[in-house]
Amino acid sequence: TAIIANTAENCYGNCSGSTVGLFAGIANNCYGYSFSGYGLYATTATGCYGFTVSGNAGLDANNANNCAGYSNGNGDGLDANNASGCSGYSIGGSGLAAAAIATGCSGTSTNGIGLSANTANNCYGNSATGYGLIAPTASNCSGVSPGSGVGLSAITANNCYGTSNGGLAGMYATTANNCYCENNSSLFPGLSATIANSCYAANSSSGTGLKAVNANFCFGTSVSVSGNKYNMP
Repeated sequence: TAIIANTAENCYGNCSGSTVGLFAGIANNCYGYSFSGYGLYATTATGCYGFTVSGNAGLDANNANNCAGYSNGNGDGLDANNASGCSGYSIGGSGLAAAAIATGCSGTSTNGIGLSANTANNCYGNSATGYGLIAPTASNCSGVSPGSGVGLSAITANNCYGTSNGGLAGMYATTANNCYCENNSSLFPGLSATIANSCYAANSSSGTGLKAVNANFCFGTSVSVSGNKYNMP
């Protein structure tokens, strides 16, 4: 491990092996690099950047504030319990993964999940082939899959946007409220939900825009409701 500290400020740690670039209880404005370990590992990280070529995560922290993490392999870009104002990128793993809450964060992945969290607020996730954003509860979030994945997946999605370019759905949700969804697929819908309220779903191909069991005041280029329709045009 290049640097081990209780508190590290304005530090740079570089590990060419399999351990940690910078390891600290509190890390402020620090940079950590590791070839095959954690780039930066801290209990609380603020204004930090972590990079790993092939390790577990570019940056791992219990609480990450205004941090960035990058993984050039299958590890996550940034892992945290709580993340605020953070960004992460990974080729094979999740761009950003928050076990509890992600607020104002973004995550991008080439082959994995863009952003995952238990609760996501004002977040953005993008994945070329997988899920753009996954969260049981998502509010004011956007999930994008420009390839064959799902834009956004949630149990409850509020004021969210999900889009896919030919994937299984622009958005999956048990309950979708005030959401806008798009897909470009003749087989799969823009929005697939059990309950959809005040949602708009489009399909730029010949497929279904909105597929729901119950829908209330929803619009779509093509609507398929197997249960009840309320206030539908």
